[in-house]
Amino acid sequence: MDETQKRMDLLEKQPIQKALLKLGIPTMIGMLVSALYNIVDAFFVGQLGTLQTAAVSIVYPLTMVGTGIGLLFGSGAGSYISRLLGKKDYEKVSVCSSIAIFSGTIIISVLVACMLVCFDPLMTVLGATDSTMIFVKAYGMIYIFGLIFNVFNVMMNNLLVAEGNPSFAMLAMLVGGCTNLILDPILIFTCHMGVAGAAVATLVSRFISTVLYLLYLLRGKSLLHISIHRWRPDGVVYGQIFKIGLPVCIFQLLSGGAVSLTNIAARPFGETAIAAMGIVNRIMSLDTSILYGFLKGYSPLVGYNYGAGNKKRVAEATKTVLLWSTAVNILFGVVCILFSKQLIYLFNQESMAVMEIGRLALTIDAVSFMTLGFQIVIGNYFLSIGKAQQGSILSMCRQGFFFIPLLLLFTHIWGIPGLILAQLATDICATILTAILWKTEKNLQLT
Repeated sequence: MDETQKRMDLLEKQPIQKALLKLGIPTMIGMLVSALYNIVDAFFVGQLGTLQTAAVSIVYPLTMVGTGIGLLFGSGAGSYISRLLGKKDYEKVSVCSSIAIFSGTIIISVLVACMLVCFDPLMTVLGATDSTMIFVKAYGMIYIFGLIFNVFNVMMNNLLVAEGNPSFAMLAMLVGGCTNLILDPILIFTCHMGVAGAAVATLVSRFISTVLYLLYLLRGKSLLHISIHRWRPDGVVYGQIFKIGLPVCIFQLLSGGAVSLTNIAARPFGETAIAAMGIVNRIMSLDTSILYGFLKGYSPLVGYNYGAGNKKRVAEATKTVLLWSTAVNILFGVVCILFSKQLIYLFNQESMAVMEIGRLALTIDAVSFMTLGFQIVIGNYFLSIGKAQQGSILSMCRQGFFFIPLLLLFTHIWGIPGLILAQLATDICATILTAILWKTEKNLQLT
């Protein structure tokens, strides 16, 4: 059996649990490594002081902007490619992947240039203060340039998963993540570069992952066959990419906007509040990375079998992932509640105020995120089968229509407690909406 047939066999014939593990574990590890870029930066930068921690937290939402662009083309093309593979349309697969890669790279390059030109006013809008701006500039100017490599890596990661080769996607991310872990302490402390050292470490690490993906394409064994000659205006392909990718992109942008808005809402309470909420956001990003990473393996399985007309296999995969994701979320939440002090201390050894705010916020968010698996699985189901309307609603409501007004309202009424409680109220609303849309889906019979 050749490599292509093995990948198709994995999507079409292998037992659901085995297929989900083979597809989901590598992508989950890849997403965790991506999240660990920011976790590792925050850990080492946290040893420099509260202002430096706050500065990294202010720049952090731009990661979600880059990831959003990467997912717009990577996830959108990946979903379409999964369905094309189910129909055995390999030439269209190559056209779609080429259009996605070149379009995404050009757009992020232009966006990065705009960010660098408008750096100071952009950072002020994101929550930078006079005290933090010097550290924001030292970290952010370098970090923003690296978003070009980040977007390329996110796109390639999604496309490799879609073609049934998550193992190499995991390897490329792991190599980059390990490089970042090694370089961070060397550049920050040994070379005395401070927060700029953390940014350089991230830039170099992401570049290495990019090189690995390029070498993979040059081997010629991929089903994607990316080429500049296949990059051409194609309304059908762009329509399919945007139909699925745009809701995912909007979700990421809204998530980044939510983090930025949290920083802005915390600004009146001082740098300690910004630092504390930034630490909590990074810890909770591990949970979302676990879920999204595993679901990147779930999505092509569902898309392929939906395209092939095997709805029973789609329902079985969805039921299994719902059970697994809920169990993982509850376990993660319990760990965060029991060890909230130790987790916050990893990133803050200086300020008791940061510790107090961080512990309370982490405990509340840990409870809130216990329902996240249900929300994300059902949302991914709709996007994977091409139902963009339902997927878009679920993608935009949680961190957009619910979180933003609730954050502003709660913070205005209750101050810091309101800032912390907004996420819990958001997830209650989002879970109710998800349940309503789930019950109206006739094709998803899980019992």
